[in-house]
Amino acid sequence: MDEWLERLARLEEEVASMKEEISRLRTRVPGSLPGVEELLTRRGLSFSREEKDHKLLLPAGERQMEHYYRLMCKYSFRIFLRDLISRTGGFSAGQRWKYCSPATVERYLNELTSLGMVRRVEGGMLRLVNREVDSFGETLEWFTAEVLKREFHLPSVRGLKPLGMDAGGDFDVLAVVGEALVYIEVKSSPPKHIELKEVTAFVRRLDQLSPKAAVFLVDTQLRMKDKVVPMLMETMAERARKPERLKEGVYLFPDRTYAISSKPSMIHNLRHCLGDLYKREVLL
Repeated sequence: MDEWLERLARLEEEVASMKEEISRLRTRVPGSLPGVEELLTRRGLSFSREEKDHKLLLPAGERQMEHYYRLMCKYSFRIFLRDLISRTGGFSAGQRWKYCSPATVERYLNELTSLGMVRRVEGGMLRLVNREVDSFGETLEWFTAEVLKREFHLPSVRGLKPLGMDAGGDFDVLAVVGEALVYIEVKSSPPKHIELKEVTAFVRRLDQLSPKAAVFLVDTQLRMKDKVVPMLMETMAERARKPERLKEGVYLFPDRTYAISSKPSMIHNLRHCLGDLYKREVLL
């Protein structure tokens, strides 16, 4: 029985790898649908790629990546990582943790240790193997791009920095749906730590990029309507119309801009946005 389960797991990894490779090839084969960079070039935009891979919290081996991705699909694991990264002096399962029970903390630390991402140091403490990771933002952008590739088979890139745009910053995640460009701004901080200037910068980049649709994604299961939605309404006031609440954690603003949380899950809410765009014939 165990042998069959292992073979099934290997097959699942191979299928996932093949799907990802097919998505990449679609952007390279002549006559195929355009890729992200091609759509930016058509808009007359120049860009550079932000080299931040050294700040990603990832396992070293490709075989471990599938298991790590499945862990990242869990909201509890992501907020645990956010808390863990902030503990620059080291950590242990016995410490007080903000969001997880002691049993969950121990389980997640064991997972990270088996993935080679955490090691034991002096005094019985644990530390991240990659000491350059100082925030969860880049890893969350990586995960969002992976979700688009793995769950929806969409070509996507992260961390492209526009040149000559006065909005500043970079495009966290860009994806191609058919021949349409979709822009996703990714926030790892809870709503109370998101400032108006960040929302304003997002809207300015949105105006200069002119994507077919955009998503302001906050990786939280807290309410969006208390702070995030009002800030977007304030920044997008000239568009006149109030946002439409499509479901819990998903709001639609004018110009096909969505604000979403991770409740009940990030993947679920991204799927709802894509389905809504097709229903409105935006992506046809």
